[in-house]
Amino acid sequence: MWRSLTTWWRCAFEFPREQRGLFYRILRAQLGAGVAPATACETLAERVRVSKRMSLVAAAGARAARDGRGVVEGLGGTLCFPAEDVGVLRIAERAAALEQALADLENAQAERLGIASQVLGPNSYFLAMLGVAVFGGSQVADLLSVVGDQAALAANEAYMLSVGIRTYGPPFGIVVGAAAALVAFGRLRWQGRVRRLLWAFDGVYRAQTGIRFADFAARLYDRGASHPAVLDAVQEAFGRGGFLGRGVDRARRDLAAGMAFEDAVAGRLLTRELAEILKGLVPGGDMRLYPAGMRAVAAMQRALLRRQLGVGRTAVRTAALAAVGMFVAVMAPGIYSAFSVAI
Repeated sequence: MWRSLTTWWRCAFEFPREQRGLFYRILRAQLGAGVAPATACETLAERVRVSKRMSLVAAAGARAARDGRGVVEGLGGTLCFPAEDVGVLRIAERAAALEQALADLENAQAERLGIASQVLGPNSYFLAMLGVAVFGGSQVADLLSVVGDQAALAANEAYMLSVGIRTYGPPFGIVVGAAAALVAFGRLRWQGRVRRLLWAFDGVYRAQTGIRFADFAARLYDRGASHPAVLDAVQEAFGRGGFLGRGVDRARRDLAAGMAFEDAVAGRLLTRELAEILKGLVPGGDMRLYPAGMRAVAAMQRALLRRQLGVGRTAVRTAALAAVGMFVAVMAPGIYSAFSVAI
């Protein structure tokens, strides 16, 4: 638990997405010029002073390489990279395909198809407006209590709304925070019927999982990997246990029992609809068609997810503006009437 929290903190604040993308780009450029991974990390640590954290991360990779553990092992030990990135790089390092993996991760940093980045981030201005309106509204009760008597204030809508915010605001914040933590835990762990409680959040997670799986599998199929090898690599790269790990276990079991690959991953690593589309893209299970088929499925899932997040972005913006408008419509007349009576 402590390791996971440390990784989250460092990935979110100490070595955020933009810096990781820049690190991948610089390291990839050196590898493309023929520099060995260990030497590339040493150069980045000693000569390229982009940020102190980046130098420390590169130095950890260089030390691990000198100790014979591999560059990626050192990078993962810093806890500055998401576990999925480390898993992908570890497999790529063993397959001598580190440059391509760095390019893929760099591109992935540029577009994060998630609720935080695509729905909340673009609406941060409007959400900030709502926050200011709520905080300001909570202070109106103190202002009006100075100019009006209690009997008159009991009928004042602005005063009553302000009191309501003070009374129910903190419990509401606690409930929202607890619900967010529950959703984050449930997306990673819950199975079966209880998972239906996640509603739309599960749809976004499954779409993200499908995109990661399809992109990763396409690169493995390019190198001639078999279906079982792809499932093994996915589990190693993206972690064991939890919802995704158990999905891989079940897909491997069904595949060994003779089930078609698309049916084995349906509802687990791909949505059932996309699994059916993949089946049509690879008639007869022709292994030569899987790289292109997987890339097509990933592109479809991206398009669907962008549209879904676009609808969510519009809904959040509309709700925030409507809430701000409601505060103004209630507060302004209430404050005006209270001061008019007082004068």
